[in-house]
Amino acid sequence: MYKNIITVTLIAFLTSTNFAFSQKVQTKDTTKNYTEVCILERGVKRKINIPKDDTVKSSINPYEAKQLSSKEGIILTFKNPSKVSINELETKYGLKLKTKLVIGYYIFENISKKSDIEIVERIIDNETNVKTVKPNWKMKNKPR
Repeated sequence: MYKNIITVTLIAFLTSTNFAFSQKVQTKDTTKNYTEVCILERGVKRKINIPKDDTVKSSINPYEAKQLSSKEGIILTFKNPSKVSINELETKYGLKLKTKLVIGYYIFENISKKSDIEIVERIIDNETNVKTVKPNWKMKNKPR
């Protein structure tokens, strides 16, 4: 009797798992609703998804569509700050040094015609002495 119960239970389990795995999972296409942007943080490239329009609302994603074209500024840190020419960096990327923090962060104002994202991507591609480069966006974390 116990063998029959075990056999029936095993068959039911196997058929349910086969049925569950055969179903196609419905997921959102992130390339359709979001723009993938690359930043450099402490030497590690990170990808963040920014919504293409404000109809996409997510409690997990703190970004808004207007940040794709924002000009709020750039935050930079360098691997070797003594080898950096701030004037050359300012003229090359259309930035203006606003503040240098004690912890090593340089906060630049964006005075070019390009958005913060475009400048960040250009700096990642062209500069080797950069440890962190990201937009100076206000934090928009929402309490749960």
